[in-house]
Amino acid sequence: MVILMVMSVSVEIGRWLWFNGGRLPFHLLAVVAGVIVVFTLAGLLNRVRQHQAAELAEER
Repeated sequence: MVILMVMSVSVEIGRWLWFNGGRLPFHLLAVVAGVIVVFTLAGLLNRVRQHQAAELAEER
């Protein structure tokens, strides 16, 4: 639910920037969104690795 809300807000901000702010702020917003995605995926992968390591340690 939160993810959908964040996505819809970012789309509306991007649409506003495109029509009112120009293309440069719109593209900068896209770059910032990409960086956030990279950090989020890195964090999720780190948590998955930790979870798998904890499961392996429990089995031994």
